[in-house]
Amino acid sequence: MNKKAFTLVEVMVGAIVIAIISTAGYVAASVLFRSHEMSFNRTQAVNLLQKSQEELLRVANNSSIYDILQTCQFPTTENDPNSCGLSVLLNPYSKFTRNAEISLVNSSSELKRALVTVAWTELGQAKSLQSIVLIPRPPDALPGNIIGKVFPVGHPTQPVSGASIKVVLRTGSFDKVAASSNTLVNDTNFNFAQNGNFILPEGDYDLTVTHPNYMNYTHPNAVAVNQRQETRVDIALEPKPENAELTVRVIDQTTGIVVNFWGNGSKVELWQRGNTFLSQNGPVEKFVIGFNNNDPQCFTVRTNDAFLSAFAGQPSCDLNHQGLTYEKEGWSSAQFPLNGSGALDCRTGVPGDAQADQKVCVNPGEKDRTIDARVKPVPTATIKGRIIDKNNLPINGAIIDAFWPVNTDQGARQWVRNGSAVIANSGNDGRFVFTAPAVREMFNFGGSNNDKLKLRIQAKVSIKVCCNQPSEPTITVEKLIGPISNGAVIDLGDIMITVSDLDCGNAQGVIRNDQSGAGVSSATVTVLGLNTDTVGGGSYLYSCPSAAQGFKIPVGSSSFKVVKNGFYSYSSTGNFQYNAAANINIIKNQTTNYDAKMWPQGFGNIHVTVHDKSTGGPIAGIKVVFRGYNAGVINKNTDAGGHADFDGVIETWPAAGLPASSYYNHTSQSHQIEVSDPSGAYFSKNVTVGTLNAGQTLPVNVDLEGQGGF
Repeated sequence: MNKKAFTLVEVMVGAIVIAIISTAGYVAASVLFRSHEMSFNRTQAVNLLQKSQEELLRVANNSSIYDILQTCQFPTTENDPNSCGLSVLLNPYSKFTRNAEISLVNSSSELKRALVTVAWTELGQAKSLQSIVLIPRPPDALPGNIIGKVFPVGHPTQPVSGASIKVVLRTGSFDKVAASSNTLVNDTNFNFAQNGNFILPEGDYDLTVTHPNYMNYTHPNAVAVNQRQETRVDIALEPKPENAELTVRVIDQTTGIVVNFWGNGSKVELWQRGNTFLSQNGPVEKFVIGFNNNDPQCFTVRTNDAFLSAFAGQPSCDLNHQGLTYEKEGWSSAQFPLNGSGALDCRTGVPGDAQADQKVCVNPGEKDRTIDARVKPVPTATIKGRIIDKNNLPINGAIIDAFWPVNTDQGARQWVRNGSAVIANSGNDGRFVFTAPAVREMFNFGGSNNDKLKLRIQAKVSIKVCCNQPSEPTITVEKLIGPISNGAVIDLGDIMITVSDLDCGNAQGVIRNDQSGAGVSSATVTVLGLNTDTVGGGSYLYSCPSAAQGFKIPVGSSSFKVVKNGFYSYSSTGNFQYNAAANINIIKNQTTNYDAKMWPQGFGNIHVTVHDKSTGGPIAGIKVVFRGYNAGVINKNTDAGGHADFDGVIETWPAAGLPASSYYNHTSQSHQIEVSDPSGAYFSKNVTVGTLNAGQTLPVNVDLEGQGGF
């Protein structure tokens, strides 16, 4: 049988057809695979966005996490310190990365905006998808309560009243105090509930108890408070030992009686371990001393700043070898014998941390212990002199007093004795005699003025002021006197109080409207606190009622100010509108000319319209705030048409038509428009109004973008 074979051409054509079909099939399969991969990636990305939003909402439901949400990030490794409980990506999301940007909505911590980004690589190209979720502050957890009873150790049926029970939440800043009562109700005598309502947030608390008659108590463990549950804590208090009483009397050693004045900063103190334990101000003080155990309490007893009450300790240890004979601080058990006799003990300083044998000790319950702090009046000297005026005439009635050295612990305090400032008055002949403390016996800090007394002289003198008006000002003269030793007599001779009549001058000028050139009448001009008004033509004049009375303004340099309604206020020191210029200089017995120009104020209108950016429709109830560069603030809300109109607001600066002169300040001053949604549905927006001319109505259109969603 004959078989016909394929020709070479037929074989080649068949091979080509098969190749074309195979290539087309491969291309179709490749495209289908890529399309499937792209679709799969986007589906996974959307799922991951949703999962990420849910994770953020979950962790933010914890108030403590919500407060730090801006610092939280999706972790890439386990135990990331900034994960805040967010999870590491696992299959099927291992090829993706994600991050979150957290921000406040309308600057309020009550609502936060999370922008979540998911990224991956697809066919060699970077791809990403984003979503936005709004996260409100989580509601507070329901509260719980702590109840219990406070009682003396060994007596659980005897409630202790008046105990202060304080609980402090270990996380956060919450604390609360309850007081125990004197009766047991359901075997409790304290309860943190108020009007039957639980008030303690859920969490672990530290609990402490204080009572004036019992030892302080700290609960050994944290007290757990759970939602809508009561936690019971019973507290047994240890009674404190009975208080002791220590009486300290400040005795005048020269008379043997209690001093009749102790004040002006002088104190009686108990020192313990180098610090003040108790301090009081009277010459007889009863210190009530509490105890935390049955051991005695020991103190250094001392007076402090005794010199301020005109007393001192004597003799002095003079520990720094300065030649001091009196101790300005007064008496101390660390130096002076308690029984008033015996040698001075100079082992420690006056406050000191006294040696054991220098301390005063009291036992619990001791009531009749009295210590006498023996002091002496400070040593004195006599200062005398004569007060005269510039014509060498005596000044009668001058007041002389004195102040202790500036470098004392108390600063420059007045010399006081028997409760009153020590003063002297000059007589008709101008002479005075003043009893002063002998500072050198108590002070010598090594500086040139540290052992000197400041003598103050206050005298009234007659002078002429502006417009030849008589005046009698009190002139104060201070002199440093010293060193002053005990019993010294210091004659200061003549002390001249010199003061001259006040030199004065006048001022005049014209205030003009720089826009029109006309004079500005009824403007108020101020020089050295003196006001005068401009008259017709804008002229002003400072002068006395008559030329014979002299001149009006004290001499010297002064700022020059002009105020007039409808004009920008002028000041030679400069402001928003005017550059700084020379001050006015008032010259003795002359009239100084000083002119000024003012620019009239202009006003315009700003009409704001607020639209929704996506729909173009007006938005009602939007808060619009106008903030003028001159600190003017106006608040309005948009109406149903989205309008908020601000009429009659000051123009921006520089004003239209303002001369290009250095007289004016040409720095631009703009207004601000702040637009915000009280409901938080829209992002806020600020608009700068750079130019608003006088008489202009400026439309301002604001498009707001909504918040939230993919």
